[in-house]
Amino acid sequence: MGKQFKLHIDPAVTPTVIRHRQVPLHLRSAVEKDLQALEDQVVIEKITGPIPWMLPLVITPKPKQPGAISPCVDMRLPNRAIKRERHITPTMDDIMADRSFRN
Repeated sequence: MGKQFKLHIDPAVTPTVIRHRQVPLHLRSAVEKDLQALEDQVVIEKITGPIPWMLPLVITPKPKQPGAISPCVDMRLPNRAIKRERHITPTMDDIMADRSFRN
């Protein structure tokens, strides 16, 4: 499948639970189909017990595809808990200076 990676979580950030939103009746079959496809691709998995983070599913219709939807989750709150890795990107001056020392 795809690549695996590990997120480093800040334990000082309190997990958030936001109750789910009702899916409009006319979109339920499309939502179930899309969620099943994501589960089949192992992008998501069913949860059977309590979990620390719970965020509502946001359903957005695709503007150029009638009847198609984009299931989304607002990840702003969980993103606060992720410890960011900082990488310094060299500037063009750094690269040129490094090259001049090698010659």
